[in-house]
Amino acid sequence: MPYTEKEQVKKHVLDYRVGQAEITGLSIVLAGTDIVQLPHAALVESSVVVKARESSTPAADDITATDEWIALAHGDVFAGSVVVADHTSLGTIYIENIDYTIDAAGGRFRRITGGAISAGQPVVVWYFFYRRYQAGVDYALNAAAGQLQRLGGGDIEDGQSVLVDYVAGFGTITDEAIEQAIAEADQAILQLIAAEYRNSTDPGLVAAETHWAVANLCRMRAAVELSGPTLKTTAAASAARAWLDLAEQYALSAQGLLTPFLGAHPARRFPTFVARR
Repeated sequence: MPYTEKEQVKKHVLDYRVGQAEITGLSIVLAGTDIVQLPHAALVESSVVVKARESSTPAADDITATDEWIALAHGDVFAGSVVVADHTSLGTIYIENIDYTIDAAGGRFRRITGGAISAGQPVVVWYFFYRRYQAGVDYALNAAAGQLQRLGGGDIEDGQSVLVDYVAGFGTITDEAIEQAIAEADQAILQLIAAEYRNSTDPGLVAAETHWAVANLCRMRAAVELSGPTLKTTAAASAARAWLDLAEQYALSAQGLLTPFLGAHPARRFPTFVARR
């Protein structure tokens, strides 16, 4: 029986978000109907936001400060653009994170107890905000390939710069792939450890095989990047390199965890996990 199990490996791949990249504010130009390749593939479709600053003139909201969150007139505030004052003449300008706090993504304002803004005090909040464009109306998204395309007739102007937020994940990983990675790790480990440990339940062996299996999965993912829809692109090569780097980290961790269980025979050596350097 293998030392690890499917759920242990999933914790590293899914719960710990192995290989996940979170990108915010990536600037790209959408010209004509040309397809733009993003730096990552396997995007989490629900995480993709395409936006641009709506106006060159900031919005100004008159609100009454309280200890509760207050929604601004516009959501998705441009971080760092907020100015809060006691009135439009800017007589007193308040300090973010001392007098007030802003939820930029949610477009919300709240006073900070102990700051210079009193409860019930009228203030003016100036800020820039983003306009979010709609998938299928303003742009087309191929989440698996990590590609965006402007759609004619939408609200994105030809040649316009937009900002893109997204999360690139591990992609679809099946139970069969995990089981294969565990089986390969188990076979390799049994050839390395001393015979007296082959039926052991030592936590060190469990961790070692888990890390070895994750390394196998990362190498599988690198192969997918190089054989998928972004084949031969710079993005595919970059993504594959990132997966191989991650595989190497997990493989080296597995080696270290296995060291106490190795046999004394000089022929037992670790394989070369990633021979790139």
